[in-house]
Amino acid sequence: MIRYLPKEFQSAVQRIYRWKHGEFTACKIEAEMILEANRLHIMKQDLQITETVFLSSASNSFAVPGGADVIPGDASGYLWYQKEDGKVFVKQKKLQKVLLRK
Repeated sequence: MIRYLPKEFQSAVQRIYRWKHGEFTACKIEAEMILEANRLHIMKQDLQITETVFLSSASNSFAVPGGADVIPGDASGYLWYQKEDGKVFVKQKKLQKVLLRK
C-alpha cells in the first residue's frame, strides 16, 4: 500500500517504517497519510504566498545605482532611500511648474 505513494510522501513512509509491528495498522497509516497530505498542502500554500509577496515587492521597488532601493515618496515630495549598508537618506523631488494658457 505505501510502496506506491508519490515521492512527496517519502518522509511519511520512512516514519511509518520505523513503527513497531503492533502500531502498523491500516487505520493508523491512513491517518498518517492524511496528516502528510495536509502538511504538503499548507507548505504549497505558504510557498505560493511567499512567491506572490516576493513578486509584488519586486514590482514596487525601483532600483537605484549603487544598490539602493527607492520607496515611493510621501505627499510632501520626498523620496526615502535605503542603501545596502543600512544608511537612510532623503531626496526631494524637483517639482515642475506648468504654465496653463487659456
